[in-house]
Amino acid sequence: GPGTEVDDNGVQDSCVLCEAGTFSNDENACQSCPSNQFSLSSGATSCDSCGAGHEPNFDQNGCDACDPGQFSTPTGTCQDCPANTFSSFNGASECFTCGPGTQVNSDQTGCDYCFPGFFSEGEGSCQQCPDNQVTLSNSNPPTPVTLVHLNPNSLNFGPGIATSIISIGTTGSIDNFIDVPLQISHSFMSDLDVSLTSPSGTTIFLLDSNCGSNDNFVGVFTDSGIPSGTCFGNVQPAIGTLSSFNGEDPLGDWTLTINNVFTISGTLDNWSLRMSVLVTVFGTSACTPCPDGSEPNATNNGCDLCSPGDFSNNGGTCQDCPLNTYSSHSGASECLTCGPGSEVNPTQTGCVLCDPSEFSNDESSCQDCPNNQVSISSGATSCISCGSGYEPNFFQTNCQLCSEGQFSTATSSCQDCPLNTYSSHSGASECLTCGPGSEVNPTQTSCVLCDPGQFSNDEGTCQNCSDNSFTSHSGATSCDTCDCGHEPNGSGTGCQLCTSGFFSTDNGICQQCPLHQYSSHD
Repeated sequence: GPGTEVDDNGVQDSCVLCEAGTFSNDENACQSCPSNQFSLSSGATSCDSCGAGHEPNFDQNGCDACDPGQFSTPTGTCQDCPANTFSSFNGASECFTCGPGTQVNSDQTGCDYCFPGFFSEGEGSCQQCPDNQVTLSNSNPPTPVTLVHLNPNSLNFGPGIATSIISIGTTGSIDNFIDVPLQISHSFMSDLDVSLTSPSGTTIFLLDSNCGSNDNFVGVFTDSGIPSGTCFGNVQPAIGTLSSFNGEDPLGDWTLTINNVFTISGTLDNWSLRMSVLVTVFGTSACTPCPDGSEPNATNNGCDLCSPGDFSNNGGTCQDCPLNTYSSHSGASECLTCGPGSEVNPTQTGCVLCDPSEFSNDESSCQDCPNNQVSISSGATSCISCGSGYEPNFFQTNCQLCSEGQFSTATSSCQDCPLNTYSSHSGASECLTCGPGSEVNPTQTSCVLCDPGQFSNDEGTCQNCSDNSFTSHSGATSCDTCDCGHEPNGSGTGCQLCTSGFFSTDNGICQQCPLHQYSSHD
């Protein structure tokens, strides 16, 4: 009948009850319960669902609660929580989302605050702030937050070293390390050394081969427990104290290490951590721009002041000051211009005076003076002309006198005197002409008298006398003609008699006597 099947004893002479985990609802053989159902006792005529938060055990003769990080509906089996959801206790019938500023932890058993520089608006994972925004520290005093992290995954271990890790995503300072619940299945616990190491590298021993011949360990390690040596209840660590971790940052991997010194294998069933942490930077639901004069730091969890020579405003990042502007201090929200007579230095952190020979009359850079002007001192707002008889020196830092033979006007540089003029002293503002009977010397620095045989009757140069005239002295303003019977000598500096056969009248040149005439004396 239902709940039984024919005894498979070879003679089929009786019925036997269906085993737990199986059923029979007609006159056929017993069959296994469906994968999502169980039968608790022998002789079942049907199988039952475990109900929300549970699933059939391996033999389908009972129900196990779903582990943290899992859930089940009333008619289903346990399954992992969907992405970005969690369950924090055994037997969950649904999974939950984390609130703003948090995200689901790695084993989907709870929520972690977003790291500094990250944010979440809720029901999703933490995201990094945009490049020009940050999450700022909470201005309130540090607040104690109790963290509970569970590693529900069993770990089979043999001889040697085995490790299990719990990762914590919250940063802060441990205020009170509360306890370490631990469950290990092993037939001779004195074979085991069990240590706990923090992300900072601090290690204490929970067990140190000190559990006697007891099998299994189900207990909680706490500094307020009984001295070590028992394998159940609230127990003190074997070597070191949980308070050794106080003051450290819990962020990172916590490592449980099992050293099995003999050959008997065992199972780490589960373990967890519970601690109070002072948290100063809470997860945030939004990022904010940095104040003017600053920009986000490398991790987007605070703002750094802009360096001198940079600026920022309107929530942007620091950038170089524009051309011909500067910022002289950290945290500038704008760049400034230099006043007349100065310019921005090469690092754009301040102003420097224009050098002599330069000037600046506005908010731009220093410029060289025009060719015919100078600036004598630093910080000039304009250049000046040197004045008549002067010109700028090579560096345009002062004025120098024009040399002899040169001149300058009020707005020009020194130049050579024009042809047939001279200047006889330094600093001449004009050049002069020579009087009649003289001319300018080759260096144009003075006048010299015309040589005998030459003359000058105006402000020009000395000229040679014509062929029929002469001058016998220096400085002549005109040339003379020779008496009759004479003519100028070859150099034009005097007169000589005409030779025999020649004569001269008032034209001053000896000429040969006409045909059939003569002259007989010199």
